Amino acid sequence: MKRILFPTYRRPVGPGAFLNRYKLSHPMSIVKANGVWKAVVSPTQRDLVNAQKYYIGGYTYLLTDAEAADLPPEWVENI
Repeated sequence: MKRILFPTYRRPVGPGAFLNRYKLSHPMSIVKANGVWKAVVSPTQRDLVNAQKYYIGGYTYLLTDAEAADLPPEWVENI
């Protein structure tokens, strides 16, 4: 069985000089448009409507072998 391993981006814990120093990793969404997969921090409704396929970051998606083969290998994890 396989699942998506989302790319991440780093965001400050909070506002201000002190909390800006500390960053947490957050998952990005991935969107396939025009046959190309891309990582998106916050996809718009237009991105999702025009997409051939998408996965919203932070959720667990179990993949079939065909779905896993369609994704870039660095975004697929064996479980």
